Amino acid sequence: MQKSLETISAMKAEITRLKVIIKKLKKSAAQRKATECPGEDALEELRKSEEKYKSLTQNINLGIYRNTTGAEGKFIEANPAIIAMFGYDRKEEFLAINVSDLYRNPEDRKKFNKKMLKDGIVKGKELWLRKKDGSSFVGSVSAVAIKDEHGQVKFYDGIIENITDRKLAESRIKTALAALGESEERFRTLYENSALGIYRTNPEGRVLMANPALIRMLGYSCFDELASRNLAKNGFESSYPRTRFIEMIEADGEVKGLESAWKRKDGATIFVRENARAIRNVQGGIMYYDGTVEDITEHKRALIEMESLALFPAENPNPILRVNRDGTLLFTNQAGVKLLPDWNLVVGEPVPQVLSQAVAEAMSGNSLELEEIAQGSHVLSFFVVPVMSREYANIYGLDVTKRKRAEAEKRILEERLQWAEKMEAIGTLAGGIAHDFNNLLLGIQGYVSLSLLNLDPSHPNYERLKRIEAQVQSGAELTSQLLGFARGGRYEVKPTDMNDIIEKTSSMFGRTKKEISIHRKLEKDLWGVEVDRGQMEQVFVNLYVNAWQAMPKGGAIYLETENIMLTIEKDLPYSVKPGQYVKITVTDTGKGMDEKIRGRIFDPFFTTKEMGRGTGLGLATVYGIVKGHQGMINVYSEPGHGSSFSIYLPASNKDVQKDRTASEKIFRGKGTVLLVEDEKIILDVNKEMLESLGYEVYTAGSGQDGLAVFKDRNGDIDLVILDMIMPGLSGGETFDRFRKIDPTVKVLLSSGYSLNGEAQHIMDRGCNGFLQKPYQIEILSKKIREILGIQDEGNAP
Repeated sequence: MQKSLETISAMKAEITRLKVIIKKLKKSAAQRKATECPGEDALEELRKSEEKYKSLTQNINLGIYRNTTGAEGKFIEANPAIIAMFGYDRKEEFLAINVSDLYRNPEDRKKFNKKMLKDGIVKGKELWLRKKDGSSFVGSVSAVAIKDEHGQVKFYDGIIENITDRKLAESRIKTALAALGESEERFRTLYENSALGIYRTNPEGRVLMANPALIRMLGYSCFDELASRNLAKNGFESSYPRTRFIEMIEADGEVKGLESAWKRKDGATIFVRENARAIRNVQGGIMYYDGTVEDITEHKRALIEMESLALFPAENPNPILRVNRDGTLLFTNQAGVKLLPDWNLVVGEPVPQVLSQAVAEAMSGNSLELEEIAQGSHVLSFFVVPVMSREYANIYGLDVTKRKRAEAEKRILEERLQWAEKMEAIGTLAGGIAHDFNNLLLGIQGYVSLSLLNLDPSHPNYERLKRIEAQVQSGAELTSQLLGFARGGRYEVKPTDMNDIIEKTSSMFGRTKKEISIHRKLEKDLWGVEVDRGQMEQVFVNLYVNAWQAMPKGGAIYLETENIMLTIEKDLPYSVKPGQYVKITVTDTGKGMDEKIRGRIFDPFFTTKEMGRGTGLGLATVYGIVKGHQGMINVYSEPGHGSSFSIYLPASNKDVQKDRTASEKIFRGKGTVLLVEDEKIILDVNKEMLESLGYEVYTAGSGQDGLAVFKDRNGDIDLVILDMIMPGLSGGETFDRFRKIDPTVKVLLSSGYSLNGEAQHIMDRGCNGFLQKPYQIEILSKKIREILGIQDEGNAP
């Protein structure tokens, strides 16, 4: 738009200039009439101005036009750019059309004329315009009304710029930013809890983003306070100008390990080590800088203090040594003796080889820094500086224990994040496989259930069908492990007393493994937790089996539950929030694990057993289920000392619900059911099962078809059984549209995935029930009976 306005201004200036020249010509005409003098200077000036104006309009890439006023409007003038812009070949053809024909929306033309009549000018109006071939583009239109000497508008002069590409680019950027939103959420907690300062600034130094660590580091109470500060102008000490930062960016595109001094809010100086990179646009221009900042004030001040105390080494808290050319110790202060006990330093004796080699190297070159060396519980770095015509060297030690610890914590955080991302990717794949496999199992289970309905138990095929049904159940248990690993194993979440789960599972396991003794220490008033009980039973059975396999000659399992409060000060993973938790510990007296195995035990398909003896999914499933319940799991183990697994689950203030004994009846009923399912085999077998239960059934193979049937049979449908994953309209969108048509419609959601993610969102919006595939006809009949409130009419035949 700015470009268009500048062009209009240039045109108006040239027009004004032409008017002045014409006025001069008229004025001189009378004076020159007698001699018929043509006024050569004025005519030449007029000719040059006209040529300049013509060149401006003919060669510019913007469309320039003049048209008459009125509803339709006729073009009077048009430059080549506007003729090509609208797809015309000849100027005569373009001038023959109405201005209104170029507007895709007639209302836009009316509004444009209204604006011109009112204000006499339009600046950068974005409009959809139509080409000769019928296609459209977005144009930025600027125009002014040209009046005669009486003040009447004669015509409009305007400029059109094709901004379609720019608008498409803006749309793509918005889409890309939306996609980035999900990824950003995963990193937000790491960003918020990082010990390093993290920032984003624009090229001028204005702070656009800053994490809590940087805000605290610079002494501010909130981001808004820091955002008002320009780092490039007033954030740095004069002895550390920002020019070095710019030089490194221009040379390498990034900054690595730049040390500089920053000012805090209170005026105090801190020393930092900075890493940053320039984020550029497609043209290569710098949009902003992203960087991290580590506070090295303590390290830097120690170096400064080291220099200032060099003349008084006895008072220096850091080691200071003096070593001659042949490696003999000439001097050490008390800190050298205290902090370097492993070296047994004695004046007049040779120093350790690592120091004598460093001194020899420094004598032949310049000062050097030794890599960090561990001494007891401390880690120190050393600076070797030759002095006195290189007859001897001073060695300055610096305790860097805190910095090394911070670096280790940072590395652990990064490893945790990488591991979590890997688990999430594999989990997504496993969840998809489990979903598809559950759909296949439902087809098999459905036809087995239908065959068993009318088959006498004495029939030879009855037992065969029951065995097929058992195999289907085994397959379903395997997919439940995959879904559990994928953090999608929550089918039905209820407030639960974990003591009940521990007692039930450990008693059952103890009866089958007599060589293992089980000891329980359960807190009496244990807080409740909201869990899927079946999945929690699977967690502890997997842990018992893992413990049993680690004790081939027998042993003991110790089980303990307790209420615990996790606070922000403790070492929590980034995905776990502080608060009340129930802690369950499973400890065995087995052979234990080394660090290498301990680091991989939750990886899917990792096993230490021989080929064919294990799937490697047991502990991966445990991890997935615990994470799916917003909990965490830790393991401690040493070779020969057993293993201890600690699980933390968020506590709930809801009343604990006791399990009720499930019925194996098949409940018949009456009513009309709409079945919406995109898999044909599942659609067919479910239809047969529902009809065998006494229901009238309508089917639909997609969300769109289901809505059409529902509208056609409005008022006749008692229940909709809705698949969650479908092409086109998803289960969630279809549910919302059903409720829009009839807010009272009862919907039973069905899926090969479990009650997590999208399924849980649909349930939270008022869906009446959830059915996990694969399911038996008994479960189907019971769930329909519960939702419709049907009284028991007896068993199906």
